[in-house]
Amino acid sequence: MKIARQAKILEIIETSHDHLTAEQVFMQLRETYPTVVLATVYNNLNRLFEEGRVRKISVEGMAERYD
Repeated sequence: MKIARQAKILEIIETSHDHLTAEQVFMQLRETYPTVVLATVYNNLNRLFEEGRVRKISVEGMAERYD
């Protein structure tokens, strides 16, 4: 299940035309996995970033976004 959620998070980011925040990813992921918690999204986004599979966009004073 963990791998499936991570794959879905990556799919959400890759198919988006916007730079999504973790909260936006979370809201979309809940459509498929209604019991998922926000911490799961953050953990997976951090792992995907560390693996070089997503980019993290940081702007001072704003929520981080992912691409």
